[in-house]
Amino acid sequence: METFDYLVGLFSIVIGLGLAEVAGGMNRLLRSAGAKHDPLIFGPPVLVALMLVSIWFDVWAIQRIPNLFSFPFFVAIFGQLLLLYLLAAACVPKAADQGVPLNADSYEGNRAYFWWVFSTYQLMYAGFWIFFQSKKGLSFGDLGERIFLPTGGATPLVVGLVMALARSRLVQGVGLILLIGWLFAGYWDYTIS
Repeated sequence: METFDYLVGLFSIVIGLGLAEVAGGMNRLLRSAGAKHDPLIFGPPVLVALMLVSIWFDVWAIQRIPNLFSFPFFVAIFGQLLLLYLLAAACVPKAADQGVPLNADSYEGNRAYFWWVFSTYQLMYAGFWIFFQSKKGLSFGDLGERIFLPTGGATPLVVGLVMALARSRLVQGVGLILLIGWLFAGYWDYTIS
């Protein structure tokens, strides 16, 4: 078994647990479909599900980079995966279990925590992006030019921070649409091979 296989095993477990959290949350929302939920409630689970799927493509992108799997690197990867799981666990407010409509107050009650965890995850993601791009030989100037592109790591971090700080429903809706579109744009041409 190669070192990379151990990393894939860790990713598989955490991604599986995360997808179970998202699916369970969506199930609670859909089972209480008689209740009229705030439309923003559905954005975070969709976003997190896409993040969980997209991380597989990130794993395959680092497969051939040598000398990665030291203890500090593994702990950092584990920390980022833990944050991704926490996002999955927080993407649907727990009040969905009670069969009551989840309104704007429900979203607002969950908003700050969710977006701060998201921003912390994205900060780590941007750090890993810089690390891996520099391993590929990109200069510091090239990194600065590319970090805000869809394949870079900075734009979701900035949007996440805005979402954590802004209570405006318009900002929340536009931010969710932007982040979901950003994931599609950034991963559209990726393949697992």
